[in-house]
Amino acid sequence: MTKVLLVGAVNKDVSSPTTPSGQVFFTPDLNGPPPSSDDELATSKDANQPHQHSYSGSLLHQRAQGILKVQDVTPKVEARRKRQRKYKAKIWKNLSVEEKRRILSVRNAKRSERYHNLPEEEKEIERAKSRQKQKKSHDKDPIRHAAYQKKYRKDHPEKAKAWERNREEKRKALREEKKKATLKALQPKEDDKS
Repeated sequence: MTKVLLVGAVNKDVSSPTTPSGQVFFTPDLNGPPPSSDDELATSKDANQPHQHSYSGSLLHQRAQGILKVQDVTPKVEARRKRQRKYKAKIWKNLSVEEKRRILSVRNAKRSERYHNLPEEEKEIERAKSRQKQKKSHDKDPIRHAAYQKKYRKDHPEKAKAWERNREEKRKALREEKKKATLKALQPKEDDKS
């Protein structure tokens, strides 16, 4: 059994075993409240309740109680991620154009290698995700998206020329189709001739 030494002079007529100096050994109730000399604590309504450690803020405890799911993000984690994003953005802002291009080329090479190694079904899923992401970005901020496209065309003139050629070819094909449809509509039908 655990014994705690309570230092302090007490009356000799106590039933607990004493030392010659008047100190008392007593065995505390481990299921009871922690020993305290505060009258307020002793008379409070929680005095008879078992003492519990305050660990309700821990993630493991919250998950065990069903308060927090594993994928939930706590405010503390969100704040840390925000700080990291700001720090990375600051570093990225101070990089030179060559360094940025080098980093992006390495990243894109890794992505394309991963994409080419996927089976055809997963490739289609990845393409659908990419289209959806691009559409969300465009819908969210069309002005910024247009500005980004303008800057991209300026940085990549060869691609911009190729895109313009493709667009012009599509417009030309569309005009030809409309012209054919109009001529066909204007031509007299076989029934009218007879």
